[in-house]
Amino acid sequence: MQSQTHPFPRSGVKAATSLANPGIEWIWRLALLNLLWIGLTLAGGVILGLFPATNAVYVVMRRWLVHPETRDQSSIRAMTAAWRDGFWRANALGWALTVVGALLAYGLWLSIGNPGVVGSVAFYVLVIVAAMFCATLIHLPFVAAHLEAGGIRLVRAAWMLALAQPFATLGLAAVFIGLSYLQAAAPALLLFASLSPLALVTTILDLRTFEAAIRRSKQ
Repeated sequence: MQSQTHPFPRSGVKAATSLANPGIEWIWRLALLNLLWIGLTLAGGVILGLFPATNAVYVVMRRWLVHPETRDQSSIRAMTAAWRDGFWRANALGWALTVVGALLAYGLWLSIGNPGVVGSVAFYVLVIVAAMFCATLIHLPFVAAHLEAGGIRLVRAAWMLALAQPFATLGLAAVFIGLSYLQAAAPALLLFASLSPLALVTTILDLRTFEAAIRRSKQ
């Protein structure tokens, strides 16, 4: 009886399967996490749900990367627990920063409408402050999930993290802009890939920075 030969070497098939399965698994996890983020945002009426839901995504993402064994646990339970535990803390910090951002935007608008020297100086100063503010916001969700500290300390730590890895900060900003363009071109992506891919990349980069800082402190 003639034996059938596999079109690919068995070792190659096994390697391809082992590479494909984690990729498919992570796509599924990210899509589910994004759906849960939307659901928990709506559960808080958007106004009170957005910031706790965002915090929950970063808490769960950090847990998955630091403790891989937790990936087999229920994502729904993990997200719900993190949303509930960080509800008031995330809302207090999130809305305080929203007010700061609104004031910065208003200041920029006023400076644009003032063509004089004072307006020009104010505009450039506010642009620098706004850039620092945005760089801090990129890292703040991870820092809030990683550290137990007050709002001012969290903001300071996020800013220091942005300074410690400026190229990573620019890269994360590019990822955010790229995702925004993709979502504008394909709105269906909002359901499955609006926040979770950015949370994954941010958490990986920021964890490496923290681990490197810990290693340097022990030397």
